[in-house]
Amino acid sequence: MTEGSDAALARLRKCLDGYDADVRLYTTDIAMDDLDEVRAWLKKLAEQGRSRTSYVFTVCELGSDAFIGTVWLRDLNFADGHAELAIMMDGRHLGSGWGTDAQRALLTFAFGTLGLHRVELGVNPANLRAQRSYEKVGFRREAVLRSAWTVNGRPADLVIMGILESEFPMPGDG
Repeated sequence: MTEGSDAALARLRKCLDGYDADVRLYTTDIAMDDLDEVRAWLKKLAEQGRSRTSYVFTVCELGSDAFIGTVWLRDLNFADGHAELAIMMDGRHLGSGWGTDAQRALLTFAFGTLGLHRVELGVNPANLRAQRSYEKVGFRREAVLRSAWTVNGRPADLVIMGILESEFPMPGDG
């Protein structure tokens, strides 16, 4: 997707429409009801990338440039060697393995290229599908933070999951 292209923004917006019920229920980061909100979100991600506090990747089906999701590392702390993983997939691709593959690729980048030692994430306790996907790649449930964020205007708990570099099998390791 080229930055700023209305056609690309419209594809992203259409993708978001496909998972309002499944994804928006579990996140507070996404409020993209029109193309201006999509532009603002992409601008924020680009600014974070320029400041090296975030790396954002588009998830596409192999052999296609059709957008099916995003995966990113945010809140990078190079001094202490950790970051937070976030992922958002098109509702039509939930449960298909694309998100798990995207997580593995991002963890390979985090541990292999960036040299991080830990990656963590926060997930809504009710989002069992996401938790299973995270566990498939090696994340472990570490804590529950009570009333740590807001979902649908109400305080909600947040499950913290993490993975260490030593726990992640890098591609090519036997």
